[in-house]
Amino acid sequence: MQPFQVFFDNHLQQAKSISTATKKQINWLTISRLVIFILMLFLAYYALSNLLLWWAVIVTLTVFLGLMKLHTKANKKLNYHKTIQQICEQETQAFFSTFDGAEYSNAAHPFAQDLDVLGEGSMYHKINRTTNFLSQSKLAEMLLKPAVTNQQVLLQQQAIKELSNNPEFILQYRTFSTLATQTQEQILAYASWIKQPTRVIDKGYKIWLIWLVIAASIGGIFAAATIGYWGLLILAILSNWLWVGSLLKYSNKTQTIGGKQRSQFDQFVKINELLNTQNFTSQTLQQLQQNYVQSTIAINALTKLLNTFDQRLNTMLGPILNSLLVFDVYCLWHIEKWKKQHGLQLQNWMQVNAQFEAFVSLATYAYKHPKYVYPVLSSQPLAFKATQLAHPLIDDEKNVSNSFEFNAQQKVFIITGSNMSGKSTFLRTVGVSILNGMVGLPVNATNMEFSVIKLLSSMRIVDSLQSDTSYFYAELKRLKTIMDEVDQNDLPALLFIDEMLRGTNSKEKLEGSIAIINKLVTKPCVSFIATHDLALVKLAEEFPNQVNNFSFESTIVNNNLVFDYKIKTGVAQSTNATFLLKKMEIV
Repeated sequence: MQPFQVFFDNHLQQAKSISTATKKQINWLTISRLVIFILMLFLAYYALSNLLLWWAVIVTLTVFLGLMKLHTKANKKLNYHKTIQQICEQETQAFFSTFDGAEYSNAAHPFAQDLDVLGEGSMYHKINRTTNFLSQSKLAEMLLKPAVTNQQVLLQQQAIKELSNNPEFILQYRTFSTLATQTQEQILAYASWIKQPTRVIDKGYKIWLIWLVIAASIGGIFAAATIGYWGLLILAILSNWLWVGSLLKYSNKTQTIGGKQRSQFDQFVKINELLNTQNFTSQTLQQLQQNYVQSTIAINALTKLLNTFDQRLNTMLGPILNSLLVFDVYCLWHIEKWKKQHGLQLQNWMQVNAQFEAFVSLATYAYKHPKYVYPVLSSQPLAFKATQLAHPLIDDEKNVSNSFEFNAQQKVFIITGSNMSGKSTFLRTVGVSILNGMVGLPVNATNMEFSVIKLLSSMRIVDSLQSDTSYFYAELKRLKTIMDEVDQNDLPALLFIDEMLRGTNSKEKLEGSIAIINKLVTKPCVSFIATHDLALVKLAEEFPNQVNNFSFESTIVNNNLVFDYKIKTGVAQSTNATFLLKKMEIV
């Protein structure tokens, strides 16, 4: 399998080359169409006095229509390869999409805000390659509500792994999905249209009435041509106009919604055809593929119906069809019949496609990080062991890895260290790595083993003037929520707390922190507590093996502060606040 840089660069150059050649073909077809059209008009003029020339007119018309078909085909080809070019160019950037998922943020979420799951520069921002709001929502859901059983994790991991090993398929799928991009308004309009009450198929006799009116038109034409009686034809035409006119607003709305969606439906067909060529081995992908297969016939049928219905817009053909064959009503009957049989199925297909597109985003992320490893699931609760673990959002040249492990008996880890030494980053590294593991993604480590766990955090507390909430009270509410979640006991929990009770005085802060740690020791959880309060480290003597001290250090070299960002056992010995105050000439 090609390295991702080579893969995207090769396809970029190939797409550019094909796009250039196709543009030349389109220019040639445009000129040829114009020449043939002028020739056809010239022949038609002289055919008025020479009937034999009508055969030449028919031939040139046939050639003109053939060139139009080739022109349409060439434009589709150009759009396809320009889309590939756009995707490959964007893959060279740190963040592919401008949509970072910030709108899904919720300060009350157990961990999203603290672990940089959403927002600019977040995991969502790093992963997202979705093309519509359904897929965006599904990806956010997978990150905010990760799998909670080993079986679910393994199924998602297998699906991501299989897709990431097939970059050619991913690129084709993403190209069709991009061409089928729908706005939120379009999707909601379609959903509303599906639920709209029917106007034609609601009564069974109407299909017979349609055929009766059509029969009357045909009979009227025959009567006018044979015996010169025009009354039946005039009556049929007036009936057609009356019926078509009564549904004109409804017909226009149906045609507008269908017309806007038709190009997307064409791409849906291609997505289905692409999916049908794959022999997936993972259970999750096989289930999604089956849902695609079931929808292929329905989408094909709707596409054909909408293409036929579009003939009503033909300024020459449309009035004739509606005057003689009650064309709008006939098409509406078949479209409503399709809605009744397949409308909800296509909505379900859109949800399935959203889930598949979310998996494609995750798989693309995995493909672009070939050095990352898929973590192994532990059968033991609250188990974690990682070697050379690093944060997935920090650039490689700046990233520092650490090896660490814990088990259910090691209840609390008190992590001390000076300012900027790496305490909070380490907590986030462990948290986001476990989150990615539960989603099914590979992690930035040489190896990792973990248990499925409930992630809880209290690191970035925000006060609120609008809700009259002080910083301290906001922190208390957060800690209360964490304790309640732990007490639910539905899943062992992993807690991340950065500088506990910082919103009160030092005496109450110490007393409260000790009381909370005493309680955490008795709970089914493991807690990481980053702190500057060295008095807390004495709890390791009171709870040997259950409370553990780790630290990050800093040193001063040539009047510069130096960090190694490496975690060590024991209590931090260095401080840097006074040094920084002097260094920055604050004091």
